[in-house]
Amino acid sequence: MRWIALLALLGVVWCVAVITMSFIPGAPLLISRDGMLRTLIPVVPILLVAIVVGRLKLLRGEEWIDLLDNLPKQVLQILTGLAVIGFLIALSSPFTLYGTPEVRNGQYQVRSHKHIEVISADEYHSLQAAEVRLLASIGLMVYSAAAVAALAAAREAAPRGPRQAPPGVSFWSGD
Repeated sequence: MRWIALLALLGVVWCVAVITMSFIPGAPLLISRDGMLRTLIPVVPILLVAIVVGRLKLLRGEEWIDLLDNLPKQVLQILTGLAVIGFLIALSSPFTLYGTPEVRNGQYQVRSHKHIEVISADEYHSLQAAEVRLLASIGLMVYSAAAVAALAAAREAAPRGPRQAPPGVSFWSGD
């Protein structure tokens, strides 16, 4: 389960980087819309494994709330905050996206329901960034949820109990 958590956390970091770069005017995008779609492909197996493990724990009578208690509060707050930020970005995307930007015959155009409009280079790059931002925000929400589920399950499965000192070493200074 730790490798699922690691992949999910790497996905979170990647999506945060893509979103951050898409907000900087004039900055090159880290990835295109089609490339971002390809990077979201691992979301499906990661989320499915996290859900299956969670379901198995629920079938054994364990509650998700008990699993979430295993996570450090800061990790849960950060991942929840990132998921909320991703949701807000995705929610605001329809207001910034009014079509699909493309280049045809050397002109920047935006296509929306068979209506084609010529736009400036700045508008084109702005719409491209908004598309990538929307896809990255969806990835951010899903990767954050998968990371919470996988980290909770991994920490729950970790051995617990008092720490054992190696032979010949004592935790107590008086020994």
